[in-house]
Amino acid sequence: MVQLEARQIDHLRLTRCTLRVSDWRWPLAARYVDESARNWQRAKERNPGFFNGTVYLSHDYAIEDGHLVGSMFQTDFQTMLYWRALPFADSDTVREVFGSSLIRSAEGHLLFGRQAPGQLNSGLIYPPSGVIDSGDVVGDAINIDGNITRELREETGLSAAELQRMPGYIAAFAGLPVAIGVEWRSPLPAVHCASRSSRSCTASLRLNSTTS
Repeated sequence: MVQLEARQIDHLRLTRCTLRVSDWRWPLAARYVDESARNWQRAKERNPGFFNGTVYLSHDYAIEDGHLVGSMFQTDFQTMLYWRALPFADSDTVREVFGSSLIRSAEGHLLFGRQAPGQLNSGLIYPPSGVIDSGDVVGDAINIDGNITRELREETGLSAAELQRMPGYIAAFAGLPVAIGVEWRSPLPAVHCASRSSRSCTASLRLNSTTS
């Protein structure tokens, strides 16, 4: 999961989102191999459950007439973790694009989760979301809707069939993270939505509702 900092957040509505996979090579990954490995070792000591799997980040994107078009490249969790901690990370063109779910209850409350101990962002509160990985790649493109619905199911136990999907997307920009969110409407009241999700969700997320 990724942290959305309160400062410098901006957002806009999108009608479409197209993310293509490219063979772009990240200069930072090649330049800091040893430093990244040492950082990973320290991270594993603090969080033994960390797994160095494949992730996809964006190195370029543009928005025109409500359509976000981006280029994604393959790297690994270890390198992403090291990059995120660098003081000059935001000077790079690379951004952490990921899918997110904004779930509204029947009365309009939003469902958020607090990440459990032992996770990347333990203790932080955020909507159900997750990094883009190999399972989201279809041909030469990223299935962003597949990423969003998978994380929705894994982190809340809710399926897209139980919710009403609102048109388009909401993109939120918070420095390095760029969230591509889908707004969902649930027929359940907030207290029942949170309770239902908390019984079904994975141990990585503890859910509650809040007014918006």
